[in-house]
Amino acid sequence: KIVIKKGQRGFGFVLRAIKVYLDDTNSFSIQHLVIQIDEEGPAYQSGLRVNDIITHVNDEVVCGRMHTELVKLIVAKNVLNLNTIQLNQS
Repeated sequence: KIVIKKGQRGFGFVLRAIKVYLDDTNSFSIQHLVIQIDEEGPAYQSGLRVNDIITHVNDEVVCGRMHTELVKLIVAKNVLNLNTIQLNQS
């Protein structure tokens, strides 16, 4: 679990919604990938890294959620509790 306290300029990371395909099928789930991080920001200092997939925000499952829903969850808080996995482990 990664705990991030919002700094003066936010949390310091950028997300992108991506499709992660299930095995060799056309079925996929929407995942949320960290694509950019401010190495001097709170997210990096807390352990979040580029290519982390965020699976939970404040104990809520975010896999399959729309990108806009996730952004609303994140910006509404001053402290985030994130669960993540690395992209290559998904």
